[in-house]
Amino acid sequence: RHALLTPLLAAGLAGPLAAADAPLEPSQFLPPAAVATLRLNNLPRSQTRFAGTPFAKLLASGWGKLLSSHVESGLQDLAKQGNDVGPILRSLTAATVGIALPAKDQQDFAGALLLTGDAAPLKAMLTKVVGAEPTLAAGNPTWVVGGGQLTAFGQLFAYASAPAGGGLVKAVVPRSPATPAVHPEACLEGVIDVKAFAEFLRSTGTPNSLSVGSGMIDRLAFSLALDPIGIREHWDMPFAAAHAAVLAPLVAPPANLDLLRSLPATTLFALTVHVDAKQSAQELEIAKADIDDAQLGKIDAVLAQVGLPPYLELVKAIDGDVLVFCEEGVPFPTGTLALGIAAETATKLLATLKEKANLQDMGDGTFSGLVGVVQLQAAYQKGQLILTTNPSGIAGFAARQAGFADQPEIKSAFAELKPGAVGVGVSRTGATYAAFAQLALTFAAMAGVDPKYMTMPQDLRAAGRYGFLSYQRTPKGYTLDAGGLLGGVVGMYSMLGGSAAGMYFYTMEQLNGMRAAPAQPPPGKPAKDPEQVF
Repeated sequence: RHALLTPLLAAGLAGPLAAADAPLEPSQFLPPAAVATLRLNNLPRSQTRFAGTPFAKLLASGWGKLLSSHVESGLQDLAKQGNDVGPILRSLTAATVGIALPAKDQQDFAGALLLTGDAAPLKAMLTKVVGAEPTLAAGNPTWVVGGGQLTAFGQLFAYASAPAGGGLVKAVVPRSPATPAVHPEACLEGVIDVKAFAEFLRSTGTPNSLSVGSGMIDRLAFSLALDPIGIREHWDMPFAAAHAAVLAPLVAPPANLDLLRSLPATTLFALTVHVDAKQSAQELEIAKADIDDAQLGKIDAVLAQVGLPPYLELVKAIDGDVLVFCEEGVPFPTGTLALGIAAETATKLLATLKEKANLQDMGDGTFSGLVGVVQLQAAYQKGQLILTTNPSGIAGFAARQAGFADQPEIKSAFAELKPGAVGVGVSRTGATYAAFAQLALTFAAMAGVDPKYMTMPQDLRAAGRYGFLSYQRTPKGYTLDAGGLLGGVVGMYSMLGGSAAGMYFYTMEQLNGMRAAPAQPPPGKPAKDPEQVF
């Protein structure tokens, strides 16, 4: 367990020394020219805000208490081993972490953690984990941990990876000037040098999806804040200086909000964007220079196997409104895509769908068939390729009755959208997550999950409010604002990824418990553990 805990402690910490006449600040320990940084602002404030979020309500539910009990159990296990992290977590004030480009095959990883109150518990834990008393570097306690050095400066703990060739980091002075938070009201914020970070990923053998379009923007900055609707997220993506003169004059057409207003009251969420094919072609000319040709070639080969044109040609064929929405349905929510696209490309796509998905030509320009367990209908009408799993089909899409925009949650979501946004999305968050949770619990019920943990759909419906996404294009670059139960891109991926990991470990724990469990008692005798979930 110590081998696992050591890198976890090191991963959030960082750096060297500071001026003796000024309080140390975590940002001073970031590596110069970092390609990616992350900072947590005012953690006590974030803890206070959490109480007003839907997450606090969800933790009070049956399954929320189950999750909390597993976290508490893990912390108690650590405490029994002499590693009581509770006081340490409660005393956290702020943190930063950053990484610079590799030098001589050794990346520069650094950051810092600031505490309030007594720093002794963390010092004691580090000594226990490392298995040795700290040495002194310039008079400050220092531990060799996680492939680098961790130094305590009073209530600030700084970490830096070892230099190329080995040896300890010399903790003498801060490595960077103290920098204020760009979004001080945010709970978390980060900055990525897109092109440099893509190069770093490439050097480590990581698939470099960030390199796609990295020539168009220099920097990606984001922030997340806890909010009564869940999480609010903001992105800034300024144009790269080398291409700003070409990109700035391009005027992106605004999204057609009337498409959202036309949707039925049963709609759970919807997104729309208006695509200008000529503008897309201009931007692709800039972006394609940074696309991994080998990766693109593999995609094109797969497309060719099913009779479709290359990826870049497909993108250039999209022209006009794009609408995606999901509706309530039984037993599954239904989905619809209406894609403005060139007729020639749409014909190829429909032919591929007909062959690969075994769709039947209905004789009226529509195609229909069973794909998995859902009925899919497809057609090309009025310049749009339409795909839907709604039982009312293509005809139902054309004859839809408005009502979505009249819902109170959607009115609130519309108020969040920025004027002239080129891409927008709105949702009835509680109803949306409840619908998908109900689907998941259908399978959970088959596995014999205890009924007291089956209230997730009702809990999500009660806790969720509304969600929104607003994507803007200005003469300076792109911005994105999003909010809802899981926020935007960063919040959603982080929470879904964390939930997936948690579910995996929980499932493995249950399976291990089942293997170790004694034989079931004869009929009529109670089981030893009435609280067992499975």
